[in-house]
Amino acid sequence: MGEYAGSLFWVILYSMLLSWVLAVTVTPMLCHDYLKVNAKKNSKPGKISQNYKRVLELVLNNQKKSLLVVVGLFSIGVVTFGHVPPGFMPESQRPQFAIDIRLPQGTDIERTHSILQKIEKDVWEKSNITSTTSFIGSGGLRFMLTYSPEPANASYAQMLVDVDDYSVIETLIEELQVELNERYTDASISVWKFMLGPGGGKKIEVGFKGPDSEVLRQLSEQAKAIMEQSPAVVAVQDDWRQQVPVIRPVYSEEKLQTFGLTAVELNQAIQQTVSGRNVGVYREGNDLIPIVVRSPGSERHHERVIENTKVHSGTIGQFVQVGQLIDSSTVEWQDAMLRRIDRVPTIMHKPTPLLVF
Repeated sequence: MGEYAGSLFWVILYSMLLSWVLAVTVTPMLCHDYLKVNAKKNSKPGKISQNYKRVLELVLNNQKKSLLVVVGLFSIGVVTFGHVPPGFMPESQRPQFAIDIRLPQGTDIERTHSILQKIEKDVWEKSNITSTTSFIGSGGLRFMLTYSPEPANASYAQMLVDVDDYSVIETLIEELQVELNERYTDASISVWKFMLGPGGGKKIEVGFKGPDSEVLRQLSEQAKAIMEQSPAVVAVQDDWRQQVPVIRPVYSEEKLQTFGLTAVELNQAIQQTVSGRNVGVYREGNDLIPIVVRSPGSERHHERVIENTKVHSGTIGQFVQVGQLIDSSTVEWQDAMLRRIDRVPTIMHKPTPLLVF
């Protein structure tokens, strides 16, 4: 709100100061130079002055009745003011609305793309649609002040829908919100319109802050259960999203020492096999394109990809499979996202209300 109204204080201050300076300097000087009064000429008051005199005399001669009229008008104003819709900023007339699609955290970006294509077909079945623009893996660039793009996330997609008349947006949002939730039960879908005024938030927000992420998760689930009981909100979710499974290998210290390897070298080898490792950059004009070394898809998608990964041992001068150096491996569920406010872990809930409060 400060970006809109922050300068209002200074504008009023400067205008009032300049008005006061003119009132005590320039205005009296102009009156002295241009307003000439003929003392000998008797001028009759105009109709406005006569009417004003009659009203003033009527009010002064009926003080109690005048006071009751003022109190009555004030009371009527207080009552009728409650029927004025609140809001500092007017409704946006931008002929565009957005659809946020969030699949379970850890979903492959190819599946996100597939779901987005299906939703695009559903949107185009509606009337008044002129064009759609889709983003996969992150939100679009910030094209207006009240829009905050989503950070990079392979399980996230966004669609901007343009219409020929902004007045149909409310109806389209209500229809699409219900229909898409029924068709895609594994996705959290939020259909919303742009707004004027302060952005970066929803009408309903709940946050939990503390040092222990497990406790924050428990409080978060309790808050979700309460919100989901209300039919007036949809897309109940938190900004930490779901936990993802992580395979944690337990290395044998004795075998590592035998082959002259360290846990860091093994982790780098696994990273190169699964996600790839940057080995340099390629310059194309003004762009620097990273060069990534990664195993082929047939090896990356193998069920024993970690055990089959090979790492070079300088002690024996040969490659050794990681499976020979692992005592065991466990699957752990970890938070893929940890967001902080003022450097303190904070989990936020921002459900989308179906009703406009």
